[in-house]
Amino acid sequence: MPIIIKPSQLEESAKLGAQFRHCIHEEPEIGLYLPKTQEKIVEALKSFGIKEISTFVGGANVTGVVAVIEGNRPGKTIGLRADSDALPLEEKTGVEWSSKVPSDGDACLRT
Repeated sequence: MPIIIKPSQLEESAKLGAQFRHCIHEEPEIGLYLPKTQEKIVEALKSFGIKEISTFVGGANVTGVVAVIEGNRPGKTIGLRADSDALPLEEKTGVEWSSKVPSDGDACLRT
């Protein structure tokens, strides 16, 4: 099922994207094994109707996720990549979605 976002839906979609990022930001995980983060990403992909999702890409202790997102027309294919691991640092941003894990923080510098 293709994901189609109409121009009239862009603002709401951007808000949902920010909320999702804030949710991940609040519970940072360090390293390559990020089970809570992987679970949130897989749930989000499934909520969009994406069926082809592979987890633990990279090995049993690596929570990589790969998903195939179909478009509604034939044509070029693109790949998107992101990392979501945190650092062992205390976050002092003061934003409402700051890390709730005292010794771990996300230093992505996005608000």
